[in-house]
Amino acid sequence: MMHSKFQFHYYVPSAMSNLPQQGWKVHVSAFYDNYRKVLKKVAKYCYLKRIPFKYVLSIQLRDLLGKQASRLAAGKLITIYPKDDQQFEEIVLDLYKALRNIHGPYILTDRRYRNSRCLYYRYGTIARQNRTIYSKNGVPFQDASQPTYANPTLAKDPFIADHEKKHQRPLKLFSEYEITDVYRYSNFGGTYKPRLHN
Repeated sequence: MMHSKFQFHYYVPSAMSNLPQQGWKVHVSAFYDNYRKVLKKVAKYCYLKRIPFKYVLSIQLRDLLGKQASRLAAGKLITIYPKDDQQFEEIVLDLYKALRNIHGPYILTDRRYRNSRCLYYRYGTIARQNRTIYSKNGVPFQDASQPTYANPTLAKDPFIADHEKKHQRPLKLFSEYEITDVYRYSNFGGTYKPRLHN
């Protein structure tokens, strides 16, 4: 696992050696008042299934939940590492049920699962030490380099049907406006200067 300035605690079972270099991983977000509850639910599930995961120590919650937290890391309080695509799907479906009424901050780099308020996922590095992911053709991409969801390797997302991909519409904001400047960045809604497309 890559090193981080945050103090994470890792649960590393023997299954850790079977993790892929890159793949789909799951993030769970939470707020100050429900973090312990969420962590207990997720930890219990991962312990029983012997799934590797990490979680931020409570002393650093402010660093990941504050308005000025890094937009690339904000909200990622728990990270779960599936061994393959099949286990990834199983984890998301199981935790969606277990965390149905849990609320957490939005994770900007990830895709939210259905209508969950705390369950997110993205394709990225897992066992690889550097932040580089590769397409099937070996083209390198920097992993999660922008505070928006992206899937540059075009890895197949099992939760998006082919017909949904074809009919996805761009957000009205970006289809009608172009962002020309940023007045203030914030994890709870920045302030931007727009301009109508010609």
